[in-house]
Amino acid sequence: MRSCSQAVATLRRFAQDVAETWGTPDETVYALCVVTSELVTNAVLHSGSASVELTMYMRGFTATIQVKDGGRWIPHETANGRPADDEVHGRGLHIVRGYTSRCAISSTTQGTTVRAEMDMSTPSTPGSI
Repeated sequence: MRSCSQAVATLRRFAQDVAETWGTPDETVYALCVVTSELVTNAVLHSGSASVELTMYMRGFTATIQVKDGGRWIPHETANGRPADDEVHGRGLHIVRGYTSRCAISSTTQGTTVRAEMDMSTPSTPGSI
């Protein structure tokens, strides 16, 4: 099994290669890699799963990035849905939502799947993160 940093780096490079084969503008390649990195990092750090699966596909101008693990997602409780300013962790999904048009989490006893969708028709910049 690879270490967390190796898995994240490997899958981020894979996402970059895929995005480049799609002819994606550089700014959007970066955004897609950030989203992939955040989702994979969450899975390897917090799921307790020994495996992580990354799926990417394009339909029209929408790219879908899906990360699945064999663990169970437990939501982090905060007063307003955002981490406190002095929190070290807890910003990953907020960052993902800043870059994407949709982010959905599905958790069952078989694992957790996080699916994010990005509009690829224009260069991507983060929204309000």
